Amino acid sequence: MARSKAASVSLCILALSSLLGSCVSMKAVKPSRELRPVAIGDGKGSARTTVDAGLSPQVELDWDGGSGALMVRPLINDIDVGWFVLDTGASGMLISGKAAGEAGLLPLGTTRLQNGSATTVFIGESFQLGPLTLNGTKYAGVDIPHSSSVFGKKAVGICGFDLLAQTVFELDASARAVRIYDPATYVLPETATWQPLELHIGLAHAWCEFEGDHRGLFVLDAGYGESVAFFDTTVEQFDMLADRKTRGRWIVNFGATTKIREGPLDWFQLGQTRIDDIQRAHFATQPVRIYLGPDDVMGLVGMKLMSRFRVVFDYSNNRVAFIPSED
Repeated sequence: MARSKAASVSLCILALSSLLGSCVSMKAVKPSRELRPVAIGDGKGSARTTVDAGLSPQVELDWDGGSGALMVRPLINDIDVGWFVLDTGASGMLISGKAAGEAGLLPLGTTRLQNGSATTVFIGESFQLGPLTLNGTKYAGVDIPHSSSVFGKKAVGICGFDLLAQTVFELDASARAVRIYDPATYVLPETATWQPLELHIGLAHAWCEFEGDHRGLFVLDAGYGESVAFFDTTVEQFDMLADRKTRGRWIVNFGATTKIREGPLDWFQLGQTRIDDIQRAHFATQPVRIYLGPDDVMGLVGMKLMSRFRVVFDYSNNRVAFIPSED
């Protein structure tokens, strides 16, 4: 879907993914008048990161292992405030106003969400998830009032780039597991191969190939519950709707509703693995209103494809591995 550059890049740093293609409503936490704008993204994560090698890398997780949301339960300032969506398609950390109050987070300033709404920025002493501890984390305030009808559980926040920025993060659908490691000590299995990973606006982008022997950058979006979506510019460039049987749909992505056509795709390749006969690929027929990444990005890869792999993200070294699942 084509991208608009009209929004302020300096403050609208919180790119939000499709969140499973569902109609998730999110509301800014209204800031008080005395708060002033602050930057909460530096491209490295706003918090100091440590990974305790003495603890199990596996984190508490609620996930159906397929296209559903990844829900984790961290401690915020040593307090359990509820479930968070873990999303590679979110460029920051978000928390509801109620959960921020329960954890004793302090209002630090304001920022703008991707849709332009001003919201409160909170700061916390610690964020703990499995072996990971983040200190000095900044959160944008976002309430998700109807999340339980979408995710099956009430979500009080979203974990994005800051959690992933300085760790090795494994997404393993066959084991229904998420694991976190220290990049300095992690060893990739000998049978696997690292692929280049590019980070733009805090989101992971990988080079992929698809039918017609085309190749391009795609966002690896754990918040997108479908297989693959092509931006409208890609659809037009390669005339992807010609002689393809499709049906119309609307999906939500990057905070905007987009009209798409849904239909089959001959093949799509992640890493060294080619996936044939994808039945429900998405082809955008109109621009998405806000996507602040590079103009040449071709689309999104979602959980229906990534769940076929053990996906290993290493943001700090700009690389990713796709290990085919045995299941």
